Amino acid sequence: MKTSIVMTAYNVGEYIEQAMKSVLAQSHRELELVVVLDAPTDNTAEVVKSVEDERIRVIENAENLGAGASRKVGIEAARGEYVICVDGDDYLDEDFIESLVKEAETTDADIIVGGLSIIRDNGAYERVCYGSMTKEGEEKYMGYRQERVPFINNKLIRRSLYKKVPYSTRRFIEDLPTYNKILYFAAKVAYVNNDGYFYRQHDKSLLHEADQFKHMLFNA
Repeated sequence: MKTSIVMTAYNVGEYIEQAMKSVLAQSHRELELVVVLDAPTDNTAEVVKSVEDERIRVIENAENLGAGASRKVGIEAARGEYVICVDGDDYLDEDFIESLVKEAETTDADIIVGGLSIIRDNGAYERVCYGSMTKEGEEKYMGYRQERVPFINNKLIRRSLYKKVPYSTRRFIEDLPTYNKILYFAAKVAYVNNDGYFYRQHDKSLLHEADQFKHMLFNA
């Protein structure tokens, strides 16, 4: 099953080579990596272009559009049946995509949710998994509400859903307005007990740089 990994890249030169190579090393080989360069001001572009693989496609924004609009560009360029987003400062275990794809093939779910491994600058490490289960109807929303880290990067999503719900162009908290609507159209959501998405939390990340009051207000 052809799978698209969309990776937005803005000033992540320190991390993005690891992120890209973790995607290219996936045991699931039938994939493409769409990297959207969002007019970075560091060496991100140079690092991205130094990684060679025929499965990579690089798109360059003429100006900085922000995370939401950049993901929208990458998702619209994707060719796979399913799409997953990976941040340029995160990385994956080699079997992460395969475990999600196998669940998609088994259950025909529109969304397949994996777990997370959260890595902080102070060395703290936290594993977050949601078990193995399938949700339909109202249970889809209950499952999402129970997720401790509700974001889109750990989710393999059928690309056709993005035709009904274009990705939000917000620069901040762009996941929530997108995923809540996608969840409505999804017939089935499956969960996989694999915490192979390594989510790096550091002071340079958008969440830490943004106004925390706005974050709390938008979530409310």
